[in-house]
This record gives sequence, C-alpha cells and structure tokens, in this order.
Amino acid sequence: MNPQSPILRAAATAALLTCLPGPAATQTLSDPIALMGTEDQGVDLTDLSLEELMNIEVTVASRTKQKLSDVPAAVYVLTGDEIRRAGFSSVQEALRMVPGFQVSHWTNNMWDVTARGYGNGTSLTNSAFLNQLLVMIDGVPVYSPQFAGVWWALQDVDLADIDRIEVIRGPGGIIWGANAEHGVVHIITKNAADTQGAQFNTFQGNEDRHVSARGGVPFGETGHLRVWGKISTYDTPAAPLWGYKQDWTLNTGGFRADWGDPEAWQYNVWARAYNGRFRNIGFDLVFFQPFSTLNEKFGGQFS
Repeated sequence: MNPQSPILRAAATAALLTCLPGPAATQTLSDPIALMGTEDQGVDLTDLSLEELMNIEVTVASRTKQKLSDVPAAVYVLTGDEIRRAGFSSVQEALRMVPGFQVSHWTNNMWDVTARGYGNGTSLTNSAFLNQLLVMIDGVPVYSPQFAGVWWALQDVDLADIDRIEVIRGPGGIIWGANAEHGVVHIITKNAADTQGAQFNTFQGNEDRHVSARGGVPFGETGHLRVWGKISTYDTPAAPLWGYKQDWTLNTGGFRADWGDPEAWQYNVWARAYNGRFRNIGFDLVFFQPFSTLNEKFGGQFS
C-alpha cells in the first residue's frame, strides 16, 4: 500500500463586532492586564509584590473584570511577555506552563491539550479532537462542530500580538456553556492601537520554521487597524509514526480594527483566514462515525 499525499485546502473566518454603551464601556475581553487603582498598562509582573499580583484583573471566570484574588475558580494567567521571553513558537507550547494542564505533541500536526487527562479509547482522532475544553480567541469560540472539538494545529496565532492567555482549570459550563467541562482557554490579543507600525518575526528550528509580519496604521479620528500574516512549516519527525511522512504547512492571516471613544463606546472587528496542506498516517483504529469520515477526508488514501 502506498499512501498518497492528501491536500487540505481550508479557509475559515471569524469576526467579532461589539458595541458597548455606557461609561464602563472599555473592552472587558481584550484590555491589557491592569492593576486595581492604577492606569499603568505596561506593568512588569516580576516587579510586583504578592499583594499587587493578587490584584491583577481577569475576565475569564465571570465575563466581567475581577481581581484575581476574588475569583472563585482555579485561574492562571500567561502574559504576552512571558510567552515571548520563553521562546515558544505556538500557543500549545505556551500552555505547557499552566499548572494542571497536559499538553502532548504526538505528531508534527497533532496536539492534545487538556486539563483533566486524555480521552479514553484507542482512536488517534478521538484523542486529537478533545471536546471538553473551551478555547476562545478574543471571546469567539474556535470549537469546530465538524470535528467535535478544537483542531489545535489551526490555532496558529501570531504570538507577538497576544496580550495574555487566561485559563480556568475545572468546570466552567455555568458561565461558558457545555464545552467548558474541563476548563476554558481564552486567548486575548492586543488592541490594534498598541500594535502600530511594522514588525517582522522569525523562528527557525530543525523540524519547524515560523515567519510572521504585521503592520498597524491609524484611521479616522479614533480608529486603529492591524493586519498580520504568518507561515508555519513542520517537517516529518526524525522518527515518523510507522514510517509515514507527516509534513505540514499552514498559512494564516487576518486583521483587527478598534475604534471609538474608550470613555463611552468602542467597536472591535477582527477576522482570520487560513490555508494549509498536510500529510498524515492513512488510517485510524475506530471506524464508526464521525471518525470514519475524518479518516477518508484527513487520514490519507491508499491504493
């Protein structure tokens, strides 16, 4: 049997448009981490006292700003500076820093990320699309009904644009819905006003390479726009699973626009699109629906 190289051509967009009236209309889902009673948004967390750290505001627990010390949940915050200083190349790698999280990179294009252990069963597909963890980018869930879970390989966010990642370990279904059974991961990107100008980033490794670029410009009286793109390439591992090629290429791009009066109202619009190609092993150990369909569409063809 000779595996053919299946090609995935996928494109997806997600957009969020919000209008928040009233004097407290600052963005609750995408403001940088702030301290209670301060206006400094460029805080270095390593310079803060324990009391100041407990006063950090988060939104993931109740959808409103709360001091970290008042949150009735196991919440962990990864700041954008922490992620960039650690040299991570993906959000999945950064989540290894979260206590109580399990992250497995078992092929170059398949990740398992969970807060309460891995799924049961022998199906590789079943493990790759765990559906008990809610993942959001700027308040928009990236859960895919087609896969009954999150396809982590497609969540290729430009790390330079991340403001913070807020994580809840444990049930969050009362606030966020059924998919938050094991926890919530909320990836919050920077306001477009904070990413003006041009920036280029590259990460080169022996098995994966990443190149990203972004540009930011103002528009109108209060508006700011950010446009970005990223190319990620993964080679077949040195010891590929059962000898099959598993190379992977993903091209991702998008934009974000913010405008309005921060003291009265504010609009936020963003969109993301991707195009990818991958090769993977050609079968799975479970052939009932929906996994048999996934095998045909994503697992490869044999002749």
